[in-house]
Amino acid sequence: MPTYEYFCDKCEMASDVIKPIAELDRQEPCIQCSQPMRKLISLPQFVGTAQFDPHYSLAFGKPITSKRQLKYEVDRTGAIEVGNEKVETVHKHFDNAREEKRKKRWESD
Repeated sequence: MPTYEYFCDKCEMASDVIKPIAELDRQEPCIQCSQPMRKLISLPQFVGTAQFDPHYSLAFGKPITSKRQLKYEVDRTGAIEVGNEKVETVHKHFDNAREEKRKKRWESD
């Protein structure tokens, strides 16, 4: 759930409130004086989920610090990345394999 910043004009207290987006219009009371607080408009802080964690690669024998460097090393050495497939690709592969198995079984009966 998102966190929203609120400020009380009466006692000048600021607080963060965690609540669902559906309740965004609901007034929040101040913890100290119980007066309605006003919501502060702040810039959204985007936390990237696709951040790259630097690590030492045993395959290349050196630290890999970015996706660009990893791609370069994979291309340079002709290596094949394993385990970075999208979920949809994996599902599609197994769905196709299952369908081929059904067709072979149907044809053999």
